[in-house]
Amino acid sequence: MSSSELAYRTKTASREAISEHLSRCDACFNPPLHTYVDIGEYARKIFDHAVTFECWRGKELVGLIGAYFNNVTRIAFVTSVSVLKEYQGEGIATALMGHLIDCATGGDMIELKLELYESNSKALQLYARHGFVVAQREENKTVMCLRTQPNVTQT
Repeated sequence: MSSSELAYRTKTASREAISEHLSRCDACFNPPLHTYVDIGEYARKIFDHAVTFECWRGKELVGLIGAYFNNVTRIAFVTSVSVLKEYQGEGIATALMGHLIDCATGGDMIELKLELYESNSKALQLYARHGFVVAQREENKTVMCLRTQPNVTQT
């Protein structure tokens, strides 16, 4: 697959496309996504409230990041990062993270936050490569943060 076949977009996926994508990625999450959320309801929340960063191959949503941008606190919370199994290793998650970070920085966000399970070592490595640092550990979860504007204090 050549990267020219891929199209990166923001906030174009329908609720149905998000739900189908998350269902197809269910087992790629560690632990599987359905074990801690109702996928249909989660897709609705992402569609209704998140900014989505998407990678498409034709009409197929192959990669997705959902993030909630809070303009009051100027903190964006990354709620989901997923790439279909057959597209993993192609640099899609890395490209989507780059788009997210650029948007957060250009959108005046001062910090990106996310939470993940300790068992998800691939995700921990991805986020660390993008400059996220561990901010907090509790039970089996880790909170990671990336200051997008390090010299700005929260209001």
